[in-house]
Amino acid sequence: MKKNIIHLCLAAVVLSLFLVVFERIDTTKSHNTGGKEKITQIAKNTTKKKDNEHNENVLLLKVGQRKNNSARGKITLEKITTPMSAIKDGPLEIAINTISIYKIQPQNNNQKQRENDTYQTSKATNFYYTIHIDYNVTNTSNSSMQLKGLKSISTNTGQHIDVNSGLLYGGSALKVDPNSTRGSSAEGLIKKGDEKKINKVTLKFGEVLDSDSSTTLGGAEPMDFELK
Repeated sequence: MKKNIIHLCLAAVVLSLFLVVFERIDTTKSHNTGGKEKITQIAKNTTKKKDNEHNENVLLLKVGQRKNNSARGKITLEKITTPMSAIKDGPLEIAINTISIYKIQPQNNNQKQRENDTYQTSKATNFYYTIHIDYNVTNTSNSSMQLKGLKSISTNTGQHIDVNSGLLYGGSALKVDPNSTRGSSAEGLIKKGDEKKINKVTLKFGEVLDSDSSTTLGGAEPMDFELK
């Protein structure tokens, strides 16, 4: 009888020790798993951050992507649309590649001063927003043609941007050889607070000239584009 009791006591002690050891192993495993999950999440966040950061020569095409520009500072893509329609302007076809809104953050006083001088304003402070139009011009004729640039950008928020109000490169004449295509762009400063509200822009291009005869061949009507 005493032997049975002793055996039962020993069995109880062994079982208790086993449970304690198992609990410690399980707790350690749980802690290790949690640590791995935390490390994995940090790795994912780091990868995502790297995916959004690009070389300054890379064209930003996805909202949230950013790059550091040596002349302007940090540039982040806030909105972008890729229109599927083209504007017919005499013998020229103007295809709008992208309409983009950028947030630009100068990183030093030199960059701030450069942007204020460029836009002839004092609004380029710690951060500001621009709208950028990238387009191709195709000459379908057998003569050399000139397009008098992008004359204006009008937004649904009531802002009108032309060469007299900070539209960069808009008034520059673009010469296009016969049966060829050239790319160009224009950019304007938009009011702070409008960057989220702008959902439609109206583009007005300049007249078309025959480069040889300087004859004006008309101009296209303004065209609306949705900006999502």
